[in-house]
Amino acid sequence: MKTNFLKFFLTTGIILSLGALAASCSDDDTKDPKPEPEPPTGENTYITTEGPTPIRYVETKYIGSENGVTIEATEVTPDNIKFTCQPGADVVSYRVQLYPMGAAYNTMLNAMNSEKKESLTTTETDNCLFLMLLNTESAVSGGKLFNEKGYGEDFASYEFDYMNSDLQVFDIQPDIEYLIAVQAFFDEEGLQSPGDLCICHVKTPKKELVGNPTIAFDVVTSFTAYQVTHIPNNDCKYYYYLSSVTDEIQQYIDAYGESMYRQFMCHYGARLDVSTDDLSFTATDQSNELKYVATAVALDANGTAVDKIFRKDFELPKVPAETDAAEYTISTPDKIGGSIVEFDLRMEKTCRDLRFRFVTKAVADEVMARDEAERQAYAQRIYDVQTESESSWYVANTNFSFDRDNNKPTGDALDKREYWWDLAGDTEYVILYTGVNYYNEVSTLKATEAFRTKPIVRDAPETCESDIEMRISETDRTSVTMEFKYNTEKTALYYFQYYSPVTSVGLDGGTMIFPDIKDGSDDARYKPGKKVGKDQTGGWLYYFLDYRNPDAFSTPWPNMWRADGKGDQVVTYRWNGFNAGTTYEFAYMAEDWNGVLSPVKFCTGVTPTIEGGDNPTISATAQRQNDGSYNVSFVTNEDSRQLLHLSVSINDAGAKELGLPDLRDKNPDIAYADYIQTWEEYVLANGLTTTAMTSSQTVIPEGAITVAMGIAVGGTNPAAPVYSKLATVVFTDGKAVSLEEYLGVKVAANLSSVNTFTKSVPGPAVQPNGRPRILRR
Repeated sequence: MKTNFLKFFLTTGIILSLGALAASCSDDDTKDPKPEPEPPTGENTYITTEGPTPIRYVETKYIGSENGVTIEATEVTPDNIKFTCQPGADVVSYRVQLYPMGAAYNTMLNAMNSEKKESLTTTETDNCLFLMLLNTESAVSGGKLFNEKGYGEDFASYEFDYMNSDLQVFDIQPDIEYLIAVQAFFDEEGLQSPGDLCICHVKTPKKELVGNPTIAFDVVTSFTAYQVTHIPNNDCKYYYYLSSVTDEIQQYIDAYGESMYRQFMCHYGARLDVSTDDLSFTATDQSNELKYVATAVALDANGTAVDKIFRKDFELPKVPAETDAAEYTISTPDKIGGSIVEFDLRMEKTCRDLRFRFVTKAVADEVMARDEAERQAYAQRIYDVQTESESSWYVANTNFSFDRDNNKPTGDALDKREYWWDLAGDTEYVILYTGVNYYNEVSTLKATEAFRTKPIVRDAPETCESDIEMRISETDRTSVTMEFKYNTEKTALYYFQYYSPVTSVGLDGGTMIFPDIKDGSDDARYKPGKKVGKDQTGGWLYYFLDYRNPDAFSTPWPNMWRADGKGDQVVTYRWNGFNAGTTYEFAYMAEDWNGVLSPVKFCTGVTPTIEGGDNPTISATAQRQNDGSYNVSFVTNEDSRQLLHLSVSINDAGAKELGLPDLRDKNPDIAYADYIQTWEEYVLANGLTTTAMTSSQTVIPEGAITVAMGIAVGGTNPAAPVYSKLATVVFTDGKAVSLEEYLGVKVAANLSSVNTFTKSVPGPAVQPNGRPRILRR
């Protein structure tokens, strides 16, 4: 039963970085799970918690020595904690953080499991807290460094207002226990020469519960998956949930009780809004050998949690003793080129899907010569293992259906024409393949007859039958439309890449170096090659056929696409991510069905420059998708130089500075113009930026309020920017409306159309004291 509890939370989408470093805790061999604490010092009265990972702390106020820090909780409310820290005379710096006790317990349980111990000592749990504070790379668990260099006179006595400080990484909640953890240091950086570890415990007061919120569960299971639908009553407006293997959750409950598990869920469970969110959770690739449990904590209209958890235990059904094995066939390829083949496959109604893998004949002969058990193990690997070295192609039977109650397939067979490319020329291949039935049972490994690809002909481009032509048919600021003309009986594959300008910025921000080989000028990065035919070099052949990119920030992979369709084709592709006012050069070539490569050809595209103007405009539209998300599109005009946009949920870190809780409650003290002014500056400081005139993002509404916002920046002179009105979309109650629609105001009465700002480089939307910039009237 000793499992990695953290792993469960990561698989359910909950980020709990507290657990990763705890495995490094002290390897003390002491068997006493709760040793006697050290004698109290000064006015401290120590408390040691029960359970396998005992934590030693002082209640409300910790009196530090000259080697420690005095901590005092000065104000504890249901939704905030204020406390002061006063370092001792010898303390040069300290690291401080506030942890939900339930999260600290989880970290320590994870450490105990990883060390295969039945319990930890207080020395070991102190070490866990020390490591959590020292985890400077984690925004959630790492302690914030305080020293005199950074805080001057405030270092001697500093009051932390948690919800209005940069310590804040979650919302304080009522009826929850927290640990204020402070580690003293004798060095300025807070990394070496540690002093005392000081732990102070506080518990927030309860809030009155409105009504009687409850959660019920509807669980639908299959043999490898389950779906939990949560059913709240009318008093339940929000809830937290976790669903996973029973042993993993039960270990926590057995160690610390349901009350602490409830506290843990209130900080690290997934929170949903009953009025707007999908109330179902689906888990795939599960085992019917394990037991599972769904748990939830119900909240009232004010966000107050009940003092209990709701749970439902369940198991996945077992596979029947007798099942129909999947039946399927892949025919030996009948259309064979140098790098590509086409073939037919058939899945009978018993086959839900199959995977296939191309291997050389030598490999296939060795695999098929193995005994039955080893062949079956290989079939299982074809289905399960998807790595760079062992990948397989997946094909689903779209006609498949199954009557689970009667244990029989009720759908139809599927016949399909398939293809595969990127094969080596003049090589003998075999397709190894397998399929699965409704119960995920992998059937017999099968193999096609061997076939040989045609040799790749690199030095006779004049004999290539391909008639491919490429041109850039349209451009805008950041995109080009490529047009390819070809006949599919003459063209099997085509390759292309742009090569000028040589340097470009990739989607991940890294620098990409594009090929600059042309007209026989061999670059040192490429294999030397002689010029073969007009405008063709050995360097380009190496790049298109043999190049393998070892570094995501260096030369990009060449593009190799199949010639789709039948007969004569004209196909277009739109590429984004280009720079405005730039000339781009493209190289391309094709491979015919005889494996003969065409000459390398070239074409040019020029993106228009950005002129900018004094009347930038922007509009925003939201289109609901089938999965409940929204595609939000922002559109600007020719006067715009840049488009900036972002989205923020009430559950996100920036929600309070943007006034989203007030927006949710329609606080009368905050006007439309106050929101707009704050949001405009926030977008300019934090928004995703593009020079394109259109951009879109996927928004998944969370909590009671989510907003998407965008602004266009124009002006003929980049040094004197002009700003559009802010475009807004507010997601609430299953609707997507503008801010003015949500608040019921007229835009013209609140804002001018342009030039709202007086500064060209906006600062953060938070004042120095850490409070929201939003104005209260």
